[in-house]
Amino acid sequence: MVSQMLFYSGKPERKRRLGRHGVKSLALLRQAAVTLALVTALLGLAAQAWADGVWQPIGKPGIWFVWYAPSFYTGYAPRTQRADNVHVHLGRGNQVRITVVMDDELIDNYPQDLITREDMIAELVQKDIIQLYMNKSWERFQKKLADNGARELASSKQSMDPAEYRRKSLELMSALNPDQVWHIELNAAGLCSGWLERHKGAQPADMGDKLALVNDIIPTRLWHTEMTPELEQALSSALSAQNADGVMPLLTAAAGKLYPVQDGRIDVWEYTTIYPAGTHDSYTTVDGNRIPNYPVTGVWPLVPRDYGKNQSKSQLGMVDYLSKNPGYGFITMLPYQHAGSYYYNAFHNDGVRVPVGKSFIPPEWKNVKTEREGKQAGQFWVCSRGPVSHGCTRLPSDLMGEFRNILPSVASKAEGLPTFRNNPAYFDVYDIDGDGTPEVMGIKYYMAYRCAGDRDPVEIRVENTREAYYPWLYGKGVFEWNQDGSISFPKVRDGHFVGRKAVAGKTYENLKLFEPDYHGGDKLQFYLLKPDNFESAAGFEFNRELRNVGWGYNPDRKKLFLQ
Repeated sequence: MVSQMLFYSGKPERKRRLGRHGVKSLALLRQAAVTLALVTALLGLAAQAWADGVWQPIGKPGIWFVWYAPSFYTGYAPRTQRADNVHVHLGRGNQVRITVVMDDELIDNYPQDLITREDMIAELVQKDIIQLYMNKSWERFQKKLADNGARELASSKQSMDPAEYRRKSLELMSALNPDQVWHIELNAAGLCSGWLERHKGAQPADMGDKLALVNDIIPTRLWHTEMTPELEQALSSALSAQNADGVMPLLTAAAGKLYPVQDGRIDVWEYTTIYPAGTHDSYTTVDGNRIPNYPVTGVWPLVPRDYGKNQSKSQLGMVDYLSKNPGYGFITMLPYQHAGSYYYNAFHNDGVRVPVGKSFIPPEWKNVKTEREGKQAGQFWVCSRGPVSHGCTRLPSDLMGEFRNILPSVASKAEGLPTFRNNPAYFDVYDIDGDGTPEVMGIKYYMAYRCAGDRDPVEIRVENTREAYYPWLYGKGVFEWNQDGSISFPKVRDGHFVGRKAVAGKTYENLKLFEPDYHGGDKLQFYLLKPDNFESAAGFEFNRELRNVGWGYNPDRKKLFLQ
């Protein structure tokens, strides 16, 4: 039909004799017409898909559900029982990176942490305290632990050589958390000589310059925001040093207990996870490109929530706040800014339920059934990686549960944990594997939608393909597509922090984009609470206490209805 339309003159066809060359020419013309028609049709289909504004049914970017219910975490992230080894960073590209520098105690208790969580849920189910609901993430969690021998490893801790046990614990953690567990080995002398080569003769003009010099002793890994007397003295000595030995006191002072120097080396293991993030519903312009905006920038520590709408005093005053508003999914919120009255800006879940009847939902996502009851799952949780919020930082619902699981069981230990929020123009640049070549942090997640009114999703902002999404997210001319499919940035700038203020950092050239697979979509299990209403004060206490369960913590069994 397309070729007929292309070549129809509007007049009756006139018959004429054609010689041999005429026949050949006609054949070529017809072949060209077919080719052009095919190309035009394909382009038309592609244009139509985007013109219709319908997501492509790629992967599992979210969670389907019938209606709001509480949930517990069913992922495999390690838990730290201290907060001074956690770094939280929001950078250009709308992603939050969480890095935990793991100490031996955390690593040694990782298998036990998994089994402690598994045993607690099993007991709650067996004693009819909770009824598993809608999805079957719990069963997949159990199977994965069994397939990887987590229980057998945990039970062998006392009989196995400690070094061997630690090695196997790291193997288990790596198997359960692909592309998130990294062995960082750094030569202390090399760090010092490299610093001296880069900064010999430097004359810092202000505290910002000094902090940049101090933090660069372990590039991309240190985030001092104030100069202490110890750092002042160590930096002064390093700037007058003639060799690497003279810089070593700066390395020791700056690295501290986070990256201890032993036998001339820094040898640590890190857990790093990256989440797509929804930010303030606004844009800013950088170098002629319109990109998502972050009005709240700088260093913002986690704070207790002291005010809440229709909340009793017993449900206030903690960092791990649970909202009565079902839109937050009865999932932990982590506040970082009091915004007046009972409002706070916080890390929280998707914050928006998307009815599957929306016009931008593809047919394949409209008829999903719950795994347990076989009911129509008419709601969809999906994080919008782009402008969407009133000021909060929205994360995928199951990964918000993971964020809480990473932090200490006693939530007050996380109070004051600094979170670093770049100016929207500046990237999160991090040497993810410690090989000396930093990367721009990213994530393979391409979903973004626009809401009307308060929380009504009305359209997608961009097609959910890598090719369409990145020019929209980063801007045109900011990055390059490489022949192997990877992405490079010819020039980027990271963010630095002076006091609590976000400032322009270092300029880099030709950095690759680090793009781990999205690992959310199946890391929470819905449940119903049997002894009480899950929206009651007791139900909220149960919800909060269940999220505390893990190694190094004695749960309150009364709050869990177990006594």
